[in-house]
Amino acid sequence: MKNNLLKLFGISLLVLCSCKDNAPIYKIHNELQANYLAGDYANYSAYVNGQSENSKPEPMKIDLEGIDVGSKIVTYEGDKEIDLFNYEANSSSYDLYNLKIGTKYKTVISKDSVDVKIIEYKIDDIAPRNLFVEGVTNCRDLGGWKIDKKYRVKQGMIYRTAKYNDDESTELLITESGIATIKNTLGVKTEIDLRKTSDNENGGITSSPLGDEVKYISYPMVSSGNVLTLNKTRLKDLFNYFADQANYPIAFHCSIGTDRTGLLAFLLNGVLGVAKDDLYRDYLFSNFGLIYNMRTAKTIDEYLEVIEASSGNKLSDKFYNYLTGVGVSSSSLDSIRELMIEKY
Repeated sequence: MKNNLLKLFGISLLVLCSCKDNAPIYKIHNELQANYLAGDYANYSAYVNGQSENSKPEPMKIDLEGIDVGSKIVTYEGDKEIDLFNYEANSSSYDLYNLKIGTKYKTVISKDSVDVKIIEYKIDDIAPRNLFVEGVTNCRDLGGWKIDKKYRVKQGMIYRTAKYNDDESTELLITESGIATIKNTLGVKTEIDLRKTSDNENGGITSSPLGDEVKYISYPMVSSGNVLTLNKTRLKDLFNYFADQANYPIAFHCSIGTDRTGLLAFLLNGVLGVAKDDLYRDYLFSNFGLIYNMRTAKTIDEYLEVIEASSGNKLSDKFYNYLTGVGVSSSSLDSIRELMIEKY
């Protein structure tokens, strides 16, 4: 039975062990990403340099050998249907992307309303939950990072990505498939665009390239120098958007999703209690994307120098006090914590 399950899903070297209920554990990170995440983040330059696309996760490969055309393949997270695939042509496999880390799934294959196979499996628990959005590089869930032994940042709420339309142009980079992933798989309701408008960096758009049903918020931020100190007066209203539950799920981005996007991810995860080492790991993971110029740990060094000058016993308290000190309301920060911290 175990061999049949492994064959069905194409799980080979990436399955490391089994859960207590014998459900296979699957890794979404490729070998290069896994080696980086398991090692010393200070050696990030030994893995990638931002010059090619290496940010995508590994798919769950569903082997379709022996499966009849006309079969229905449905994947569930708990009782929620998250993916439906109607097998209508001869194909060797089906790639299932963007599953949550540390989460159990069930895939049901049926023909003529009769279940042929039911397979349960779990995604391993190593952050980040990097994502595949066709046409967009450097995409990942802000959630998944551990806070302590009992809590983590909630997944499926905030996503950080690169741009959807080209700079200084309305030409789309994201494909129709990518738009479907953002809207349907990830469920995004609000896009926050951090690109400048004064120089037409955002292409002059006034609505989301994802469609009119997605709220578009243009919130220009400075993009060079110490992005933390240069944008400190811009943070108050920005954090108000994240305090409003009606805006969720939210996707935010600048141009290539590293500097302004990296700063906002750093501040959000920092105030939520993510460990210092993981703040570095997340920021430097952007080097797996096609970002053209490698980002270095020096940026986070400089940010932390500012944050750690604030009062507080824990690092998360220092983030909290820094943000309230530049005008972000404590009620906004408390709301974000309530929305984004969960037990696991």
